[in-house]
Amino acid sequence: MKSIRIAYVVSDLKRVGPTNQTLNIIKNSCYKKDSILITLFKEDDNDTMIKEYKTNSIEVLCLNLNRISFIITGQKKILKILKKYQINLVHSYGIKPDCLCEKVCKKINIKHIITLRNYPKEDILTRMNFIKGRIALYNHLNALLKCDNVICCSKSIADLMKKDYPKHKFNYIQNGVDIDKFKKINSSEKEKLREKYLIDKNKLVYISTGSMIHRKRINETIEGFIKANMKDSLLLLLGDGPLLKEIKNEYENNNNIIFVGKTDKVIEYLQLSDVFISSSESEGLPNSVLEAIACGLPIILSNIPQHKEIIMELPCAGKCYKLGDINELATLINNIKKDKCRCNITDSSFNMLNMSKKYTDYYKKILQEGRNKK
Repeated sequence: MKSIRIAYVVSDLKRVGPTNQTLNIIKNSCYKKDSILITLFKEDDNDTMIKEYKTNSIEVLCLNLNRISFIITGQKKILKILKKYQINLVHSYGIKPDCLCEKVCKKINIKHIITLRNYPKEDILTRMNFIKGRIALYNHLNALLKCDNVICCSKSIADLMKKDYPKHKFNYIQNGVDIDKFKKINSSEKEKLREKYLIDKNKLVYISTGSMIHRKRINETIEGFIKANMKDSLLLLLGDGPLLKEIKNEYENNNNIIFVGKTDKVIEYLQLSDVFISSSESEGLPNSVLEAIACGLPIILSNIPQHKEIIMELPCAGKCYKLGDINELATLINNIKKDKCRCNITDSSFNMLNMSKKYTDYYKKILQEGRNKK
């Protein structure tokens, strides 16, 4: 049987959820030694996970393209690498990688998998201007509908895509969390972390992580926290983005709200906290929520399908409130228990080992189907 050689293609290795998920898929795959990862654009030295990939013995090839060279030479460069490494399966994520790889894989007749980590109509149109967003959406949907192997990162996204495009097949493999990194700690370890970050050990600490963009509805989280009027409590907000300055200015007089900003210490902040909140209006299957559960935090989530999907599988993890209902959010904040979440994420679909195995099985399946057709 011919060996499977896989090329993973992404835009870059920024410290975001999808980069973590791709790392989890590769490092836990039995095909890791036969895999390479290709990044299209230049890495930001201050915001890249390239070191983590190389530490895990994953070969990374950086094309260092820009907008112009991507259009002119992108296909040629990818094609050259695929031939050199005798790749027979390409796995891509992101608008530009998906569009590029769809064309290249069709040219040389090799299998192509796309992992769809969001609902394009909601994600693209909320983070780009009208014209650019419409063009990007058209190109991405075109690539998705031409690809025979689109894997959504949640059942919710697969259901939305099937509803929009009933003639096309959309599979799903749920995101998984690294339970060796994101884990519960005991009370003494928690106290030490609070001392490290100068946080009172007696405070009830709520935390929200994610980009400061409209889709995350950070203001809703803050307003719910303020309305709850909890004594001896703090709200930690991790992450940056275009709205950070505006939101900080709006709530600068609230001493129990701390804007941590972007940090590579997310795990420690989760472990020192008591409750996790997300008011997002759209997600793929949020890594931040899975990481919080793995760290033992009860969760309060908006009732979007992607959040409800997590609660349905792990009903003891927390509660959902109606998106936009600040009164209901405030009530949950008041009533949530400080006790650690007792959910066992290890045996769920949300364990990265289970996720990686499902991808490995899928690789074997589609390549075997290709051989049978021959």
